[in-house]
Amino acid sequence: MNGGVSIHAVDVSAGVPALGLLCDLLRIEPEPTRVASGLVAANGWWEPDDAAIGREVPNGLYEAVLHLDSWLAARGTPTFMETVRFRFRIRDGDSHHHLPIKFTPFGYALFRGV
Repeated sequence: MNGGVSIHAVDVSAGVPALGLLCDLLRIEPEPTRVASGLVAANGWWEPDDAAIGREVPNGLYEAVLHLDSWLAARGTPTFMETVRFRFRIRDGDSHHHLPIKFTPFGYALFRGV
């Protein structure tokens, strides 16, 4: 896959993809803007309203915002975390930037995957 940003979200405590989790992608610099927003599908993959997947993304500082609090609350799970904000820099917009997040109600791991 060339270019773009993808997110794969899994609730590892329940062993399920985060179906319906709201994720936003923001560009912080050089010009603040919302790049894309959308929900995670049944397979755990983020499906933004503005396809940020598979297309070149301009270089800059970005922030992925994952709304774990509302997702966990909708499942009756006590929430500890609010939103998870992950800032990262894109230096090569032609390269794909995959962000897998594995979480529980009390913590998470988020990194650049392949």
